[in-house]
Amino acid sequence: DTWVDRAAIRWAQAPKKNSMVSQYTAGSASDAAWTLMDQDELDGVARAAAKPTAGWVAFLVAGHATSVAGIVVVNKWALNSLTAASQDSGGYLWLLTTLQFFCSAVFARCTTLRDPRSCPPLEGERAVAFFPAAAMFVMTCASGNAVMRATGVDTFIVMRSMVPIPCALLEAAVWGEACPKLRSWVFLGVILAGAVGFTMQSATPALTVTGLPWAVLFLVAMPVDAVLIKHVLSATQLPPWGMVFYNNLLGAVPALAFALVSEVPDTASWAAAQTAMYTALIPVSLSCMLGVAVSYFQLNTRKVISATAFMVLGVANKLLAVLLNRLTIGAAGGWRGTLF
Repeated sequence: DTWVDRAAIRWAQAPKKNSMVSQYTAGSASDAAWTLMDQDELDGVARAAAKPTAGWVAFLVAGHATSVAGIVVVNKWALNSLTAASQDSGGYLWLLTTLQFFCSAVFARCTTLRDPRSCPPLEGERAVAFFPAAAMFVMTCASGNAVMRATGVDTFIVMRSMVPIPCALLEAAVWGEACPKLRSWVFLGVILAGAVGFTMQSATPALTVTGLPWAVLFLVAMPVDAVLIKHVLSATQLPPWGMVFYNNLLGAVPALAFALVSEVPDTASWAAAQTAMYTALIPVSLSCMLGVAVSYFQLNTRKVISATAFMVLGVANKLLAVLLNRLTIGAAGGWRGTLF
């Protein structure tokens, strides 16, 4: 009953969902496949097979709610500040997204200073498997920020409240998950109706011609991202900070490409961007710090609950965003709207 045997048993009992898992499931602890694995790999096997406790899930949900509510408001603040500082530019949406991703990736990698096993280095096979989910995550973040920039936090909340419905249908169609029962559909409709009623009482401007394409992109990308990344997280079996590192480092690549093409294509525009970032240093720095927290809690929460449940949780988190929005930006329209 060595640690190898215990890890082997837990590994054999884990669901076999992908080739990366199944290649080690043919034998027992005495087989060569196990003896060739080092202790770090087997520790990873045990962590992957362990069922999350209720306390751990509650911690992830609470952390996700707090960080997401904060970043919705701070991102709006940062984008408003960058737009004011950039004058002719559109506010450096892609550059802000790239900074958030790079800061999260660097922070995740720095956790190896405390525990070398907390964040594995970039590997080709895992990177290829993770890249589609990271790319969709980039599109979701950028389109969500663009909707907030074009309209406001309130309109974004309505857009976010619409996502669980197509997500539930997509999850059932693609991965064979059970379709929500009638009662669940009723409550999903109540969520959407409440968000619409809230926005009707709000002073935030409605979607414009500029914001409409971003809103459509968000409504398409968000459900696909939710379903895709749930599968990828289960398949790659990365530790918590490893997921943050892979998702943000790979996501920073397309985000940086969009920023270089559309926002800082030459030396003069790069100098202007640096000036704008310096002018909006406080909100941009807060946005990057909250981006680290959101990445950690979001990816780990996605791993322990279903994609549709995560979408509903995201809508519930917007209750905190509404409160913070009233206390800071003050764009919400009266207590009648807040009651919705």
